Amino acid sequence: MGNPTTTDDKNNRFRREDYPVDVITIDDTNFLAFYFPDALPTHNHLINRGILHIDYYCNSRYATQQIQKRVKAILAGCDMYKVYEGQKPSGIMGVFKYREKYAPLILS
Repeated sequence: MGNPTTTDDKNNRFRREDYPVDVITIDDTNFLAFYFPDALPTHNHLINRGILHIDYYCNSRYATQQIQKRVKAILAGCDMYKVYEGQKPSGIMGVFKYREKYAPLILS
């Protein structure tokens, strides 16, 4: 996989939205998408609650595990907990989609 070096390579590896089936090809894999689909208010006016979605799009389960290890190491110091993880159908032959959902507290 290697580390991304240019800005375009980084933007292709770390995406900020969910991707529909017609956008991704088998050659365009081994990236992750992270996004908040929505945020909800809480009783505390300084904090919102949202669910962070992290989707891994990879050409093999091994590549998914390698990227997932790195993401877990980065998120280890953050104050949030995992509420869901599991494989999702990508709709594309040969592309694995794995989703994790985290519940952080978002400061307003």
